[in-house]
Amino acid sequence: KSGMDSYIFMRPAPYEKELDSDIGFVYWNYDLKDDLKDIKDLEESGLEFYVSPSTLSFARFFPALSCAYDNCRLLAKQGAGKSSGTIISSWNDGGTLLREENTVAIAMAGEFTWNCESKRSLKDLLESFLVLYYGFDKPNVKPFLEFYDFERRFKDVEYLQLPGISGTLHNEFWKDPRRATESRFDLGKNCSKMFSALCDAQEEIEELQPKRNKVTFDCFKFDISRMIWACM
Repeated sequence: KSGMDSYIFMRPAPYEKELDSDIGFVYWNYDLKDDLKDIKDLEESGLEFYVSPSTLSFARFFPALSCAYDNCRLLAKQGAGKSSGTIISSWNDGGTLLREENTVAIAMAGEFTWNCESKRSLKDLLESFLVLYYGFDKPNVKPFLEFYDFERRFKDVEYLQLPGISGTLHNEFWKDPRRATESRFDLGKNCSKMFSALCDAQEEIEELQPKRNKVTFDCFKFDISRMIWACM
């Protein structure tokens, strides 16, 4: 419908003024804010543009789900009535998770793209996903949230810093183990505190048998094991 020949994904920058008329602008931003000035500037520029909520799965064991939930919800709402639509990003840059594991965050972005005023909670959306995608009957969401939403267990971390926790822990898994633990986010202390809860959640998840998409679920369980190893 747009008639554009190609699209360019860009962070906030003044470069949109230099784009040719046949190039569409796709705005992406990992911030968790509800007052992004860039969207207002793009609207005033007169350019056709799309907003791009993120799955937040780059360089981590699995999507940072609570952060992705807020990013998708806030960005879709700010783009409503201003942008031409939504293009959900699923980069997976440097990520070692199976790309299909992004599906849960893509489903959430779809929820808020379809209805930017939706009030469905993270817990409710995750439960629906587990039923539809894996075929579980009345799944217990809590053990899944222990991993998808583990950043919330980190105390005294500013809200906008939450997305960085997953990547930091992921780096700990891959680095030379002779090096000291990253001091950022008080990583050693927080990982020690949540270790027991993660092991309990792993035990519960290991007992589940999905009716569909078993390979994806097996990869998710593998990533759980790697995260617990990193915590150790």
